[in-house]
Amino acid sequence: MSFLEKAASLSKKKKKKNVEMSVKELLASEISNQLKLLDGTQVIGRKNKPLKSWRNAKGEVSIKVGTHPLILDNNEPVIFTNVDEAKYKSLLYELKKDLETGDIDDLINDLEKRI
Repeated sequence: MSFLEKAASLSKKKKKKNVEMSVKELLASEISNQLKLLDGTQVIGRKNKPLKSWRNAKGEVSIKVGTHPLILDNNEPVIFTNVDEAKYKSLLYELKKDLETGDIDDLINDLEKRI
């Protein structure tokens, strides 16, 4: 019996389908992760590295989906300044609400074109 005949009788490992998330789903996931980070939970990303907050120590916030900024002004990422933790948390909840109601669909459509 040849190798191929023996191999044919063995069970094969099934490949998982690579399910791609929509930009809207990715943003919802990113917002959820940012809220967890804000509450002090460490979130591990796809490459087994801790995710970083959209808000840095200087209080600057840049909203991103993956590495792509959500909001652009003249092809430059919009960075909000002087955002304390309370404002940041409020901003995240407002963004989540706007995502769910479709109020930021134009931003999402624009991002889909850039990706």
